[in-house]
Amino acid sequence: MRGCWILFILGSSVLTAMSAGCAPPDSGDGGNTNDNSSGAPTDRVGSGTARISGVVYSANAEPAIPLGGAILVLGDAVAVAKVNGAFDLFGAPAGLQPLIVDGTHLVVGDGRYGAFTSRLNVAQGEQRLLDEPVYLPFIPVSRQTTVVPEEQTVATSESGAVWTIPPGAARRGDDLYDGWVAAIDVPADRAPLPLPDDLRASIVSFLTLQPIDLAFQGGVAPRFPDEDATDADPRFQTLRELDVATGQYEDALILRRSSQAWRAISGGISRAGWFARSRTTRVRVYEPCTESGAPCVASWTDARRTVRSLRAGTVAGARATLERLARAMLDHERTVEGAQALAAAALGDFRICRENVAGMLAAYRRLDEAESLLAAIRTATDACDGDAACDAGDEPAELRAARAAQTANALVAALSDHLPRFNRLDAAFKAVSPFFDGTTLIEESSLEAFEQAVLDVLESFVAFDPLRSPADAHDELLDRLDAVHRAIDEALQSYRGPVTESASAPIHVMQVGLDQGLRARGEVLSGASELTLADQPEPSHLVAIDSSAGRCSLPRNVFTWLTENPPLDITLDRRFHKRALTGGIPAAEELSPQSPICVFQVSGVEREGANVLFTGDAGAQVGFTVDGGPLAFLSGEGFHVTNLPRGGRYDLVALSDREDAASKVRIQFDPDPAWFDFDQPVAGTFDLFRRAEIVFIEALSGETVLAEIACCGADGTAFEVGLYDPAGRRLRADERPGSGGAAPLLGFDIVENGLHRLVVRPSAAAFGDYRIVVSKAPAPQVRDIQPGEEVTLDFTVEQPAVMLRFTAASGQTAEISGLSSDNVDRVDLRVTTSEGEVIVDRAALYFDGSSFSRVRFPAARSATYLATLRAPGADAPAAGSCVLRLDLTSATP
Repeated sequence: MRGCWILFILGSSVLTAMSAGCAPPDSGDGGNTNDNSSGAPTDRVGSGTARISGVVYSANAEPAIPLGGAILVLGDAVAVAKVNGAFDLFGAPAGLQPLIVDGTHLVVGDGRYGAFTSRLNVAQGEQRLLDEPVYLPFIPVSRQTTVVPEEQTVATSESGAVWTIPPGAARRGDDLYDGWVAAIDVPADRAPLPLPDDLRASIVSFLTLQPIDLAFQGGVAPRFPDEDATDADPRFQTLRELDVATGQYEDALILRRSSQAWRAISGGISRAGWFARSRTTRVRVYEPCTESGAPCVASWTDARRTVRSLRAGTVAGARATLERLARAMLDHERTVEGAQALAAAALGDFRICRENVAGMLAAYRRLDEAESLLAAIRTATDACDGDAACDAGDEPAELRAARAAQTANALVAALSDHLPRFNRLDAAFKAVSPFFDGTTLIEESSLEAFEQAVLDVLESFVAFDPLRSPADAHDELLDRLDAVHRAIDEALQSYRGPVTESASAPIHVMQVGLDQGLRARGEVLSGASELTLADQPEPSHLVAIDSSAGRCSLPRNVFTWLTENPPLDITLDRRFHKRALTGGIPAAEELSPQSPICVFQVSGVEREGANVLFTGDAGAQVGFTVDGGPLAFLSGEGFHVTNLPRGGRYDLVALSDREDAASKVRIQFDPDPAWFDFDQPVAGTFDLFRRAEIVFIEALSGETVLAEIACCGADGTAFEVGLYDPAGRRLRADERPGSGGAAPLLGFDIVENGLHRLVVRPSAAAFGDYRIVVSKAPAPQVRDIQPGEEVTLDFTVEQPAVMLRFTAASGQTAEISGLSSDNVDRVDLRVTTSEGEVIVDRAALYFDGSSFSRVRFPAARSATYLATLRAPGADAPAAGSCVLRLDLTSATP
């Protein structure tokens, strides 16, 4: 913009727009004005040609109300929302422009409004009316917590999300922050800008931490309530953070459910802002950019794992308490009474400081292994020597490799410089501790010893000068560790790229559970380099296989992999080999970290069975696949397969997740005529070599599969049963009266068409015969229902379930209400999309007029939905009926 300048300051109370020497060009709309004499912000035309219009609403009011006076900045265009909330941003420049929406200056009696910062992609000269309102959160005074720099601060949202800020961690710019902070829940359909489709479909909750310009040194790890999660729900979630540099919600933390709460596995949030919890974990897949680059990428990946294994966490509140204790020791009176007063008054700080110093020293001693990092970098550099084909960016890859080595050397130098100082400080604390904990009394006879011990502590503090304090030295080391991590990532990026081209065979990314089989999977197709894995229970492994290129990733334990801070990625940097396996003839193979997978190719006839015998070292497992697809089953022991599906090619995939040693495996495939049909028994014996039975079955959405199982001469506690759909999801089971006495009968509602697998495993100490009978109940009748329509459903022994089909648009909320019933106490409700995505998993719907007689759920996207209703008592002789109604409501505009 010629002849003028604009300064935007986003603070705790107001965003100020100041200008000098320029007047906005005439927009053709009389609503634009210059700055007024009071200096209050007004509309200002930017240097571009686009016009972006919309309306600002309050996110928390019911119903939503317009928010006049909110300030919007897009690039260098400024607008102030009118009384009705409407705004026009004239002259917005083209490109990905910074967007600021600020309401912090709008203060009402019981609170104030917040702010939002993002990015908006603007086209040259476009005239855009935003489809949805821009929402700002209201921050009531009751939710505002004052930050005291020397103390721990806790901000709690209305839903129970807890953000614990350590002493001295909150900063605004370079200064300690001592203002208010608040955690505010926001409805997901009232995000400031619409959420991306993948996040809308997986979102659990949405919230903001205000003011948004706060930074947290060392990071803050929030905690969320578990919201009555069940064992069948995923154990992991992702906290996604709005990146103000890109306008995208990026993965920030992995949350794990434990002790009635969702907690961060590792890491923390470095800034306040906007956050969404997602049920899914996204994975980025990379491959070497050249065939010769594969060993190079593998070496750099190993170096990266080495630096992550050296992870040293921050020590919360160290700086404030260490400095306060040093001042107290320096200023105390040199008398017995003064020494006793110091020991009494500073006891709390002393204990915290002693723990802090111990934590810092432990971090330093863990980093003694940094020499192994230098060795890993040298190995990677040697592996990449002379390969310049993968150079990315303006800087040759070998220069990035050299910088990684220099950064690692700087880390080792800092370690050797600071570790003796921490040893001295630790020794000084140990020497003075008896005077603080009362083991040694401070008297005339011991005053001199106390004074010397205090002097030693003070001198050990001074030894860190000019670093100012041990906390600064510790943080410097962590910064150097982060720098090494970044340098290795830059070097690694030179030799790899995201998978963006379609392969002749799909690249399978699988999360497989030991003794359970496939948990979740994805395929890298053309133009896709980011995958979503949903359910993450343990124990399980993550592995990617590109059959066409003969490459795979190093299988990783999922929990270990998740402890690495997002973005999470895997690299196809290992080789696997294939070999034919003849039925009945054993084969042996050695799996190494550089070649961790061997694919044994076998063949079979449709509906045959097979016994798989497997032995291997620790860390080795064997999986079963069909026609080159994803692993259908993974086990560390032998198993039996009934009803080999689709006939043709079957692969036994032996893999090892040992990162530093080889594993030897021995495998044998023995076909047998284990014919299968519904209602026909499947029988066998569990022993040392057969520890699972897998029955493949074809089933259709809406059907119910029944499994009657007897095992090992005992009741149902002697074995475990799971039915998995084609995507690897474990279906929920209903226990029903069995026809075989003690043998339980389990019912599974089928959601998705395709090949399912029933897995039966004995308990650890169980052996003996098993008998499995699989049958099908008829598919429920499907009825179409319109919004507002009341329908009567009849349940019988032959038809215990009814399916309702309806269409809902994205952003709508559906409500199914139970109005009345005859001989039906309740119905169990399950809602899916027509593609099989589960929206509501087994909710109970009653008919008593209470809140339990209504089930509400959001439509994450426009689709056809299927609601399956089952009467639990319908298998009794008496039939029953009920009356239901469907209502659809749209989100408040």
